[in-house]
Amino acid sequence: MDNIILHIMKKSNTLIALGLYIIFGASCAHNDNQEEKNKIESKKHNNEELNSENVLGGWSVIDVDEKVSEIAEFVLAKEGIDEEIKKITDASSQVVSGRNFRLNIHLENGEVWKAQVYENIQHEKEVTFFEKEE
Repeated sequence: MDNIILHIMKKSNTLIALGLYIIFGASCAHNDNQEEKNKIESKKHNNEELNSENVLGGWSVIDVDEKVSEIAEFVLAKEGIDEEIKKITDASSQVVSGRNFRLNIHLENGEVWKAQVYENIQHEKEVTFFEKEE
Protein backbone atom coordinates (compact mmCIF):
# COMPACT_ATOMS: atom_id res chain seq x y z
CA MET A 1 0.00 0.00 0.00
CA ASP A 2 2.82 2.38 0.85
CA ASN A 3 4.34 1.71 -2.57
CA ILE A 4 1.11 2.63 -4.30
CA ILE A 5 0.81 5.88 -2.34
CA LEU A 6 4.46 6.70 -3.04
CA HIS A 7 3.97 5.96 -6.75
CA ILE A 8 0.84 8.18 -6.88
CA MET A 9 2.66 11.01 -5.08
CA LYS A 10 5.57 10.83 -7.55
CA LYS A 11 3.17 10.97 -10.48
CA SER A 12 1.23 13.83 -8.84
CA ASN A 13 4.42 15.79 -8.25
CA THR A 14 5.45 15.23 -11.85
CA LEU A 15 2.06 16.41 -13.08
CA ILE A 16 2.15 19.44 -10.77
CA ALA A 17 5.66 20.31 -11.94
CA LEU A 18 4.63 19.87 -15.58
CA GLY A 19 1.55 22.05 -15.03
CA LEU A 20 3.61 24.79 -13.37
CA TYR A 21 6.16 24.62 -16.18
CA ILE A 22 3.41 25.02 -18.78
CA ILE A 23 1.76 27.91 -16.92
CA PHE A 24 4.95 29.83 -16.18
CA GLY A 25 6.56 28.97 -19.50
CA ALA A 26 3.51 30.29 -21.36
CA SER A 27 3.53 33.39 -19.18
CA CYS A 28 7.21 34.04 -19.92
CA ALA A 29 6.66 33.46 -23.62
CA HIS A 30 3.74 35.92 -23.49
CA ASN A 31 5.95 38.50 -21.77
CA ASP A 32 8.68 37.98 -24.37
CA ASN A 33 6.12 38.43 -27.16
CA GLN A 34 4.77 41.57 -25.48
CA GLU A 35 8.30 42.97 -25.13
CA GLU A 36 8.92 42.28 -28.83
CA LYS A 37 5.63 43.96 -29.74
CA ASN A 38 6.59 46.97 -27.60
CA LYS A 39 9.98 47.20 -29.36
CA ILE A 40 8.27 47.06 -32.76
CA GLU A 41 5.76 49.75 -31.74
CA SER A 42 8.57 51.93 -30.43
CA LYS A 43 10.52 51.61 -33.68
CA LYS A 44 7.34 52.31 -35.65
CA HIS A 45 6.68 55.42 -33.54
CA ASN A 46 10.26 56.63 -33.98
CA ASN A 47 10.01 56.13 -37.74
CA GLU A 48 6.75 58.10 -37.84
CA GLU A 49 8.50 60.94 -36.00
CA LEU A 50 11.36 60.76 -38.46
CA ASN A 51 9.00 60.79 -41.42
CA SER A 52 7.00 63.71 -40.12
CA GLU A 53 9.98 65.90 -39.30
CA ASN A 54 13.23 64.93 -40.93
CA VAL A 55 12.76 62.77 -43.95
CA LEU A 56 16.04 61.95 -45.60
CA GLY A 57 16.23 64.38 -48.50
CA GLY A 58 13.13 66.20 -47.23
CA TRP A 59 12.76 69.78 -46.06
CA SER A 60 13.30 70.60 -42.38
CA VAL A 61 12.30 73.79 -40.57
CA ILE A 62 15.37 75.66 -39.30
CA ASP A 63 15.95 78.62 -37.01
CA VAL A 64 16.66 82.00 -38.53
CA ASP A 65 20.29 82.24 -37.51
CA GLU A 66 23.43 83.89 -38.85
CA LYS A 67 23.64 81.40 -41.74
CA VAL A 68 20.05 82.12 -42.86
CA SER A 69 20.67 85.87 -42.60
CA GLU A 70 23.79 85.43 -44.73
CA ILE A 71 21.72 83.55 -47.33
CA ALA A 72 19.09 86.34 -47.37
CA GLU A 73 21.76 89.03 -47.83
CA PHE A 74 23.29 86.97 -50.65
CA VAL A 75 19.92 86.73 -52.43
CA LEU A 76 19.26 90.46 -52.25
CA ALA A 77 22.77 91.32 -53.49
CA LYS A 78 22.53 88.79 -56.32
CA GLU A 79 19.10 90.10 -57.37
CA GLY A 80 20.18 93.74 -57.13
CA ILE A 81 17.74 94.74 -54.40
CA ASP A 82 19.09 97.52 -52.20
CA GLU A 83 16.59 97.47 -49.33
CA GLU A 84 16.95 96.67 -45.63
CA ILE A 85 15.67 93.32 -44.34
CA LYS A 86 12.91 93.70 -41.75
CA LYS A 87 12.65 90.00 -40.91
CA ILE A 88 13.12 86.50 -42.32
CA THR A 89 10.40 83.85 -41.93
CA ASP A 90 9.60 80.28 -42.96
CA ALA A 91 13.22 79.19 -43.15
CA SER A 92 13.85 75.56 -44.04
CA SER A 93 16.66 73.50 -45.47
CA GLN A 94 17.17 70.30 -47.40
CA VAL A 95 20.33 68.22 -47.44
CA VAL A 96 21.26 67.19 -50.99
CA SER A 97 24.73 67.09 -52.52
CA GLY A 98 25.16 70.32 -50.60
CA ARG A 99 22.21 72.11 -49.06
CA ASN A 100 19.09 73.92 -50.28
CA PHE A 101 17.64 76.81 -48.29
CA ARG A 102 14.10 78.24 -48.56
CA LEU A 103 13.07 81.45 -46.87
CA ASN A 104 10.74 84.42 -47.02
CA ILE A 105 12.50 87.79 -46.91
CA HIS A 106 10.40 90.66 -45.55
CA LEU A 107 11.79 94.07 -46.52
CA GLU A 108 11.41 97.42 -44.76
CA ASN A 109 9.40 98.73 -47.77
CA GLY A 110 6.71 96.06 -47.15
CA GLU A 111 7.69 93.69 -49.96
CA VAL A 112 8.00 89.97 -49.25
CA TRP A 113 10.22 87.79 -51.43
CA LYS A 114 10.27 84.00 -51.53
CA ALA A 115 13.72 82.64 -52.23
CA GLN A 116 15.51 79.35 -52.62
CA VAL A 117 19.28 79.03 -52.64
CA TYR A 118 21.53 76.06 -53.31
CA GLU A 119 24.88 75.93 -51.52
CA ASN A 120 27.34 73.24 -52.64
CA ILE A 121 29.91 71.56 -50.42
CA GLN A 122 32.49 74.21 -51.39
CA HIS A 123 30.03 76.81 -49.98
CA GLU A 124 29.36 78.34 -53.41
CA LYS A 125 25.80 79.68 -53.55
CA GLU A 126 23.27 79.97 -56.38
CA VAL A 127 19.78 81.49 -56.29
CA THR A 128 17.49 78.80 -57.72
CA PHE A 129 14.14 80.53 -57.08
CA PHE A 130 13.21 84.14 -56.39
CA GLU A 131 9.69 85.54 -56.56
CA LYS A 132 7.83 88.48 -55.08
CA GLU A 133 4.89 87.45 -52.95
CA GLU A 134 1.68 89.17 -54.05
